[in-house]
Parts: sequence; structure tokens; C-alpha cells
Amino acid sequence: VSFDEAYARDSSFRFPLFYRGMVYVNTGRGPELERLIDEFRRSQTPHTDPIERQALRILQSYARRDFPTIYRVHREAQSLGMIGPGGLGHFSLGYAALEVGLPRDAIAIIRQSDPDRGELRGWPSYYSALAIAHSWLGEHEQALDAARRLQRDHPAISLGSLHAIDALVALDRTDALDSLLDVATRAMPNPGVLLRRAGNVLRVAGRESEARVKYARALHYERLELARHESAPPAAVWAALGETLLLLGEIDEAEAIFRDLANLMPEVLDPITSLGRIAAHRGDTAAVSAVDRELAERAAEPWNYGSATYRRARLAGALGDGARAAQLLEQAWREGYSLYSNVWSDPEFVRVRSHPAVRALLTPKG
Repeated sequence: VSFDEAYARDSSFRFPLFYRGMVYVNTGRGPELERLIDEFRRSQTPHTDPIERQALRILQSYARRDFPTIYRVHREAQSLGMIGPGGLGHFSLGYAALEVGLPRDAIAIIRQSDPDRGELRGWPSYYSALAIAHSWLGEHEQALDAARRLQRDHPAISLGSLHAIDALVALDRTDALDSLLDVATRAMPNPGVLLRRAGNVLRVAGRESEARVKYARALHYERLELARHESAPPAAVWAALGETLLLLGEIDEAEAIFRDLANLMPEVLDPITSLGRIAAHRGDTAAVSAVDRELAERAAEPWNYGSATYRRARLAGALGDGARAAQLLEQAWREGYSLYSNVWSDPEFVRVRSHPAVRALLTPKG
């Protein structure tokens, strides 16, 4: 029975609305979530059960993508007995702890549940969250253990390999990193995404010559992928090629690709930000400012959730403006951008990572 059918059969039992709302949360369907919250709110009465009221608060916090409130309402739900170990709600509490800068608390909460049974069975986010939390704390062996479990249990997705790359670079295990990438080049039709991630993490770690080797390999496979789609290459193939060219410093060729993408499909794959990054690397502050203004307009759109503001922070990072990058990163987080799983592997912040405001933002709170 679907959530809609369950609610239609008995509208006095409103938890199907909550579960349908969480589907909208997990699939990024903001307008549908807002309409459902309105329906849920209108159904409340002075006699509504406190747990049901808390369910509504949880949905409202997710609609705003207000991470401190998401964490608080989950803690309140825990105190009401609404969530407990073994359920997705309890995992959500752990992930919310991660989002508010409490990776140690996140680990303690998530580890209370068994990923091999109940609602969390087969849930790849379980080990992904642990890998992020341990990496943030500098516990790279534990992060690697989580990444390898994710690789083992979910070999069809690349998430485990991405986390393993992060840990192996931090641990300076060059042979293991190369082995992982060699396996990927044999198993994946286009391993460029993993090679590019390795290059990014190496660049962030200050290992520039090794990073360029990985980017060059990524470029090789991306050109092969382009040739396989000779008649009509998908936009994503062009975007991947353009990104690697940009990272290698082949600015003119990258710019031509992103200008074509901007003309053909400006709302897809965000070519405008890539053009802004190119302008930043050229030192063309006027062009960067024009892109920044366009992104600021996007940031004001409903359900953007800080994505455009994060891209503005990337431009500030590329220009070497640490204070502005930190201010925009914090703003993106307050607008609902999940900051802590991205910023460590983003090479646009290399020039500003030592800035005190950036360091303070990325320091765990607990």
C-alpha cells in the first residue's frame, strides 16, 4: 500500500503524510514538500499527538534546509521516543550531527545501529557518513575501513572508491591508490571521474606533480569517451572533458567547451560557474564579478539551498580571497548546502585553505 493509499483509507492517521514528505526530501522535490507541509499543518488540531506535531517540525526543518534546526528537532524526536537505533530517523540524527560540525557525535550515533539489518540494511549512506566523519577528524584508517566496506557492499556505485581515494591520499599510500585507479580503468567505461577526484585530492594535499599525472590520465579516457559518442556526445561527456582541461590549465580549450554548453543548455551542468572559474584563473575580476552577480540572483530562487552561493565561494577561492570565500561558504551552509562532504576535495580552495576564517569554518565543533 502506498503512502497516498494509506492516507486515503484513514486520513486521521497522518504519518503516511510524513513518510511521503521524507520521500520528497530525499528526492529534492521542494514544491511538493511545501504543499504537503501545508496539508499536514491544516490537519493539526488542539488534540494532535505530540509525536505527530514533531513529525511536522521535522518536515518543516528539512523544507528550510536549516541544519541546526534539523539536528535539534531530531534530538527532540529522540527524547519523545519517536526515533531510536536501527531506524532511518536515528541515522538522520547522526547525519544531522555531521552537518552541524559534530563528526564525533555523528560517529557515536550512527555506530549504535547495525547496517546489516532493519531499515539500514543495504543503506550506502551509512558507511559514506562514517567515512566523511572519520576523515574530518583525521582518522583516515577508520575512514578507509568504512570506504572499503562501502566498496564491498555496493560495487556498482563509485561512492566507496571516492572515499577510499580521499583516505589513501591522506595516508600517503601511493601504491594502493594506483592499484584502485588501475582496477577502475579496467572496470569502468570512463574512469575519468575517479582519476579527476584523485587529482583534486592530491592538489589539495600540495602534491601538484602527482595531481597532474592523474588529470592527464583522466583526459585520455575522456577523449576516448568523446570518440565513442562521435555522432552526438552527451553534454555530460563534454562537461567532464572541459573540467579536466580546466584543471590541467588548458584554459582556451576548456573555455570553448563551456561557452558552447552555456549557449546550448545554460541550466544544465552549470557551465556559467566554470566560465567564472576560468576568468578567475586569468585574473579577469570584471568577468568574475559578472558571473558572481548571476549566481547571486540564482541563490535567491526557491529551493536553491545554497548551491549557487557555494559556487560563488569557489570563485572567491580561485581569486585567493580567503575572507570572502569563508563568508560565502558559511552563507551557503546557512542556506542549506551540505558543506562538509565537498570542500576538502575542491581544488578551488587550495589558495585559501590556510586563511584563519576558512580554517575556523572547517574545524570540528565536537
